[in-house]
Amino acid sequence: MAEKNFKSYRQQLNILRSRGMMIGKGPQGSRAMRILESENYYNVINGYKELFLSAKATPDNDETYKIGTTFDEVYALYHFDREVRNIYLKYLLKLENTFKTVISHEFSALYGHDNYLKLECFNHSTEKNISSSIKLIGDIQQEIARQMSKHHQVVTHYMTEHGYIPLWVLVNVLTFGKIEYFFKNMKPSDKITIAKQFGLQPDELSKYMHMLALARNEISLQKTAKASQNCSGRRYYAYHGVRHELG
Repeated sequence: MAEKNFKSYRQQLNILRSRGMMIGKGPQGSRAMRILESENYYNVINGYKELFLSAKATPDNDETYKIGTTFDEVYALYHFDREVRNIYLKYLLKLENTFKTVISHEFSALYGHDNYLKLECFNHSTEKNISSSIKLIGDIQQEIARQMSKHHQVVTHYMTEHGYIPLWVLVNVLTFGKIEYFFKNMKPSDKITIAKQFGLQPDELSKYMHMLALARNEISLQKTAKASQNCSGRRYYAYHGVRHELG
């Protein structure tokens, strides 16, 4: 495999031109260079080029772009994907905050604000449930220790001054996936109480939380959209299962 040597922004543009991408000289080239300077070649090109390739790279030949492919077209796809992810993230964060608020409030009302490390507060009806709940408690302890090692101001303050962190404070440093796991390990009757807040059954809420946790993780990792081509040869942009025809 060839070495990935450093290339200046001008060299990067010339490489794209040599592979068939249309990038004009003068103002158009300057604009493309400014985009690479601020957005990163890897993010813009490597993340979104698949849709525009006529031939992929081989050990003997570089990849080539379809005739008429422009830098602006690739950048527009990159920008569109980012905007969609930002919209998703905006509403996912709102939902995440609501889930954390409801769960921490209801759990604290039932068991106290500092009893989330006690096994009897979770589902312990079977050995499997006990094992899962113990894992949850261990995960929470590890996260508290991790946050203290990072000198998280709020976590360190509560642990130093009070010896515990109220659940409604702690949930702010727990991932959405961990909140999902917290709900999963609650007692069946407690799940019903929380699910009612959303007009759902516990199993329905669990499914929604799981899907949202996956989406949250996907967006946080800034997964790029995937391009595909249908049997008729028309180009499509596929994003989370929804196809938009490009041409």
